Amino acid sequence: MATVLPIANHTFTEERNPEVERLCFLQYEGYHLKHPNAYRQLVNEPAAVCDRCGRTARNRTNLCDPTHLG
Repeated sequence: MATVLPIANHTFTEERNPEVERLCFLQYEGYHLKHPNAYRQLVNEPAAVCDRCGRTARNRTNLCDPTHLG
């Protein structure tokens, strides 16, 4: 059974798909420390940058306020 962790007004389970979660949330949960190779795949060869925090990601869906790079 998956571990359920309370976060603000919702819960996070290990079964959630990181490819559709925001990088801010994943980093808050420690995903980058627990799964560094998978996290690198989300941020390598960035196509967008977040106008709020400056993070870059391969997929716009991983950012809160994405702007296309290039």
